[in-house]
Amino acid sequence: GASSLAQALTSVPNLKELYLTFNSLGDDGATSVAEAIHLVPRLEKLYLSSNDITAAGSVCLAHALTSVPNLKELRLSGNKITAAGASSLAQALISVPNL
Repeated sequence: GASSLAQALTSVPNLKELYLTFNSLGDDGATSVAEAIHLVPRLEKLYLSSNDITAAGSVCLAHALTSVPNLKELRLSGNKITAAGASSLAQALISVPNL
């Protein structure tokens, strides 16, 4: 599952695109992605649309965004992110200059 993602990312530090749309990750999966994202600092595209991510998962993602300064695209449509989750993401995006 998503926890295996962290192990896989250790072998691809130059990864630029990660597409995980429609994978039913939920908040646990979003948290796993957030915990592993620092392993791919050159990441430019992160697609997490339609994964049942709520405010809890989006807050974890928000904290992790500072470790991917090259991020140019972040797709989170089709999730259940509330105003609180969106606010956390908005604050984090300030530190991602290419978005």
